[in-house]
Amino acid sequence: MNKGTVIFISIFLVLTMLMPFTVFLFKEKNNDISIPSKKIDNMSFKVYFPNTKEVKTYTIEEYLFGVVAGEMNITFEEEALKAQTIAAYSLALHRKAKRDKVPDKNIMNADVTADSKVDQAFLTKEQIKEKWGNNYEQYAKKLERIISLVKGEYLTYKGEIAQTVYHDTSSGKTETAENMWGSAIEYLTSVQSVGDILNPEYLTKVSVAKDEFVRLLSKNDVKISSDKLKSEIEIISRTESGTVLSIKLGDKTLKGTKIREIFNLRSANFDISITDDKVEFTVRGYGHGVGMSQYGANEMAKQGSSYDEILKWYYKGCEITDKPL
Repeated sequence: MNKGTVIFISIFLVLTMLMPFTVFLFKEKNNDISIPSKKIDNMSFKVYFPNTKEVKTYTIEEYLFGVVAGEMNITFEEEALKAQTIAAYSLALHRKAKRDKVPDKNIMNADVTADSKVDQAFLTKEQIKEKWGNNYEQYAKKLERIISLVKGEYLTYKGEIAQTVYHDTSSGKTETAENMWGSAIEYLTSVQSVGDILNPEYLTKVSVAKDEFVRLLSKNDVKISSDKLKSEIEIISRTESGTVLSIKLGDKTLKGTKIREIFNLRSANFDISITDDKVEFTVRGYGHGVGMSQYGANEMAKQGSSYDEILKWYYKGCEITDKPL
């Protein structure tokens, strides 16, 4: 074998040995192409706590444990809890991806917050122990097992991580994202969720003395007379699901969501009745009504629906994947 042949073979062998390493580096540098699956296993979430203005880092399992414990009734059916776990993970991934591109200094560049009004609720182990009391060990084992069964699964729509918002209880029909927030999202459309009406707290009533009603409205630049409420209050428009879009109060028109905020109602799906001394709201459901209804998911699970059937019902056109991010 001549010297040139020996050199050629030596170079070929070296390149062959280096090739897997070279491909691995290429995948690492080009995150939009592929990330090894162990990246998901090792991924963590930086959580901002608004009350203490701290950022703490949690593993995926720790984060999902804190979110599901904070957001859903642990006594619910296992398939519903699996659906909740995947929805929570998908939403966290969606928010993290957005903030990776544009960091949010208001939350100290964290991935997510522990504020349910911004992202989703998150409870620490200490808070969960206080919430569950003597049942902590039993419930913790249940939730840890559920998380282990669906860990790594998330929802996508046309290849993109889905923004899987959810709520407690709908009016019997969920809302569209466009009706609630002004922008349409193809997979956040209205679907039937009839199991919600079985919730013992589906219908709630809030009574407000007339003078207090007028005072709270005046703080929001609405001038109205307590003597003329019946003639000065009119619900102008609703969505197909029943959510109040606009309501006329004197010479002002407010959104139903604003009325919900002012009077601390469980949802913006309400009726108003006026008596001699008070204003009474009759409210249906709990939450914004968009995406998965947690109570509806539980009723579907009771009827034999699997977690993937639940998720595909509430997030139309979405697919469940466990592919590496």
